[in-house]
Amino acid sequence: MSQASFRWRVMMPTLLLAGLVAAALVVLVHLRTREQRRRTLENSLGTKTEEVFSVLTASDGRVELESFLELETSYQCSPYEYFYEIVAADGRLLAGSQNLASVRLDMDGVETGGGDTAALAGEEPALLVRPHPLIGPEQVLVRSQRSPAGVEYAGAVRPSVRVAVCLEPYARALSADLVNNLIAGLLALFVLAAALWFVIGRSLRSVSAITRHASAISCSNLRERLPRSGSGDELDRLSAVLNELFAGLERSLQQMEAFTSDAAHQLRTPLTRIRGELDLVLANARELAPATRERLEETRTELERLAHTCARLLLLARLDRGALASELQAEEVELTALAQELVEQVSPLAFEKGVLVSFSAAEPVRLRGCKALLAEALLNLLDNAIRCTPPRGHVAVRVGVVSVNAVERHALLEVSDTGQGIPTGAHELVFRRFYRGADGASGEGTGLGLAIVRGIARAHGGDVTLLPRTAAGASFQVRLPAA
Repeated sequence: MSQASFRWRVMMPTLLLAGLVAAALVVLVHLRTREQRRRTLENSLGTKTEEVFSVLTASDGRVELESFLELETSYQCSPYEYFYEIVAADGRLLAGSQNLASVRLDMDGVETGGGDTAALAGEEPALLVRPHPLIGPEQVLVRSQRSPAGVEYAGAVRPSVRVAVCLEPYARALSADLVNNLIAGLLALFVLAAALWFVIGRSLRSVSAITRHASAISCSNLRERLPRSGSGDELDRLSAVLNELFAGLERSLQQMEAFTSDAAHQLRTPLTRIRGELDLVLANARELAPATRERLEETRTELERLAHTCARLLLLARLDRGALASELQAEEVELTALAQELVEQVSPLAFEKGVLVSFSAAEPVRLRGCKALLAEALLNLLDNAIRCTPPRGHVAVRVGVVSVNAVERHALLEVSDTGQGIPTGAHELVFRRFYRGADGASGEGTGLGLAIVRGIARAHGGDVTLLPRTAAGASFQVRLPAA
């Protein structure tokens, strides 16, 4: 999993919860704002009503009222449009603002609580939402209230004052508030996401460092350890646990390598002595029965095979310990000439089996390394290919070079055969020690050849891989840094 996907997995629950909280806050703020604006609007109607009452109680109420209504309805700075009516108790229109023309502010339904606001009967002020008296689809909020005692206008005692205000600016303001709140919520979520991305990224730097160092540690460099911050936090404790694990693996590997090396070393001398004794017996005992001599010859062959296995185990142990590091850059090796020489060396043996060995190289390829070890690796590949190729088969050895970048090149050594091939599931198993394929212990060889090839290649800074083949057979490619 990439860091980005891990970040999103950590961030998504937090952002989802924050989004829900932000949405709830936007709704609450919107409801609160709507209530406050509605209350402010209703209070403004009350204020306008009181202003009309004060005008009606003036000495010359009619003149004052006409001037007031003309001023109020022509005032362009207010975002709201107001309408005024003075109505007698019997419903007669006593006066009205010019913006109403001949239309009346209908208050039917007030007594029965019509509309979407509270409507109170009697002398208490009544509020009602009605269609716009002139436009229709838009709405107005109407307030109706009887004037105080002692107020008389145009012969009517205690007339009712109706003040209406258009709700469209109110609705627009609410919509603008909602949009602003949504934008603010989205910006807050964006800032939160950026902050989380940054904070989680900083936290993941330590995880990335641990991953990078851990991936660089392999069986060949188990002495390496993960860096520790010394903070004692979870990641520092994780590094400590992994370091203990690497230390345990290193000890186990060292013990295994030491056992293999010691066992091979201890066996080599007795095997050499026994083989010498058998050679002496076979040389001096001319009167041995043919069956006895044949058994002694078979025993000597098995001893040679066992001694060869011990020698290979010792070589692997030295490669594992890095004991050959001083020899790896000792000389410049002409890989093309070395491969051609070894092909010529094994060709007669392969010919006896009916296998043709060919060699091709596009250009001379040089690299720095140990010529003896490189020869050992190529001989193991050739031996493996010849053994796996049936009569009339073909083994091809190719040497080339490939450019990795402008300054780095890799030498390529490929050995291909026309044998039965290797199953896909065993492409990595063949490089394990003592792996001898489906034949098991009954097959030829020790099962160490390809493990030695990989050990030598990696000791030189390269590797060996089994290439995918569409035709029959197997093809091994050794890639090494070229000089």
